[in-house]
Amino acid sequence: MPHTHPSARTYTVLAGEWKLGFGEKFEAEKLRTFPAGSVYRLPAGVPHFQATTVQGALIQIESTGPTRTDYLKPPDDPRKE
Repeated sequence: MPHTHPSARTYTVLAGEWKLGFGEKFEAEKLRTFPAGSVYRLPAGVPHFQATTVQGALIQIESTGPTRTDYLKPPDDPRKE
């Protein structure tokens, strides 16, 4: 679900396909596909969402910590009951 991070992140797709979309609500038609070998720099504070195919993906994420994930809508946070 849509969320932000307080610091910029660099995503490297090591295997599979990573799908990344931008906006304040999840819209599958806005997902962009990043195949293995892709590198993407996500600026801090940008609302985004992601998905993978059935095969999944292996992603390396580089950022400066400590970090966190801030969901735009608290009920969307999977860490909460």
